[in-house]
Amino acid sequence: NPSYQFGFDVSDDLYTNYQNRKEQREGNKITGSYSVVDSDGFVRTVTYTADPKDGFKAEVRFGVLCTRHYFT
Repeated sequence: NPSYQFGFDVSDDLYTNYQNRKEQREGNKITGSYSVVDSDGFVRTVTYTADPKDGFKAEVRFGVLCTRHYFT
């Protein structure tokens, strides 16, 4: 069965770019999430799953006002 996992974090004060992503695959199922700080300063998080039976499903959550240390 194929499997993998990866993730990354970006915290760039110069360009005010704050984001992260995590994903993993076990067999035919993929799960993951990513977050980004929008221009209004609030965190948006997408959590998703994908598999042959149910297809791609995502949920978007709107989070709290970001501080510089949210992703550290």
